[in-house]
Amino acid sequence: MERQSSFGSTSSAGSAFSKSPATPKIVKDAEKEHGPESGGGQNLLVALFGALYTLAKEKINDTAGVAMFAIWVDFLMIFTLLLMYEYPWKVNPDIWIYKVFYYIQIHLPIAYKGYMFYLVIFYILVAILFISVAICVWVGWCFMNDSFPFLWPIKVARVVVSLFVSMFYIASLNIFLMASACDKQGGHWKHIVFDVDCLALPHVIHAAFSIASGVVFLTVALLLALADHELEPMSKSLLAAPHSMCELRSLLCKTVITVADILFKPQPHTQVIMYTISCGLIFYYHARMVPHYVPWINVLRGGLNLVLAWVALMGCILSYTVHWEWDDHGHPHWHDDQYRHMMTIVSTLPDLCHRSMIDLVGNCIHTE
Repeated sequence: MERQSSFGSTSSAGSAFSKSPATPKIVKDAEKEHGPESGGGQNLLVALFGALYTLAKEKINDTAGVAMFAIWVDFLMIFTLLLMYEYPWKVNPDIWIYKVFYYIQIHLPIAYKGYMFYLVIFYILVAILFISVAICVWVGWCFMNDSFPFLWPIKVARVVVSLFVSMFYIASLNIFLMASACDKQGGHWKHIVFDVDCLALPHVIHAAFSIASGVVFLTVALLLALADHELEPMSKSLLAAPHSMCELRSLLCKTVITVADILFKPQPHTQVIMYTISCGLIFYYHARMVPHYVPWINVLRGGLNLVLAWVALMGCILSYTVHWEWDDHGHPHWHDDQYRHMMTIVSTLPDLCHRSMIDLVGNCIHTE
């Protein structure tokens, strides 16, 4: 007998996908993952997770090169943010490395290209987002009705999920939220880059789209992260993990970092606290759960997350101990003597911790 499921029988799936021999396997995998049809109100939920499972399995970052690229993009987006010269680092903002940092934070060159240029890019991404959501709904409807008349929407969704949602999540969310980056100046809410009234038309409409798109984008990313797991321990994917809880929590922390960067821009002391807590939690989740099947990927991501946590902590300490203020050109200014004194203390912390651990181990051995 043919086994029936909420995604349809094997025979009907095979006929529906006769143009693509690889697609029936996706449907069979989804059937294995979610079991037989429950009936009633369960159909919509099962169809939703079937669609999410299909998109998660069809990502393009399963290859080693793309997976490594995704890891380093994720790291550099946060690392360059933490080291931007608007935070209390004693650096020359005109050196070439900071020009590289500036372009890695892709929302900055887009925003400073001009108001209209940003709006064009913003609404292109909004259109891509809602088209992607419509594709997800369509795939779910196809699962519910055992009918897949077209295959190209799934292929489009595969690229969008891999690039737009997964790999460049922070960059995309930055662009979505940039329209809402406002500060109260002289009784009016002014945009921190475009110098327009945030509560006046037409910008208030752009800001509303910004918040709505950010919420929808976050929801889609969380659902896809929830469905992205691999139960095969011998999987060749470098990023394969048996569960999605680590990535799900890390995604929430990255969202907090992005929101702090854009919406709390006029409050640097609040920003550095949010950065420190979020980066610390990302490192903690990866160190505690060790999520990936491949051991050296766990070591690599754990080391990169430790770097982020350490840089964020140093930035937070400096922000609350070194006196700094904004100059007329919008750049921070520090008192050098206090800065050097604080950095001398900070630079000795790793050595002190190392010596303390050696003394502790030595005392334990001597006691025994």
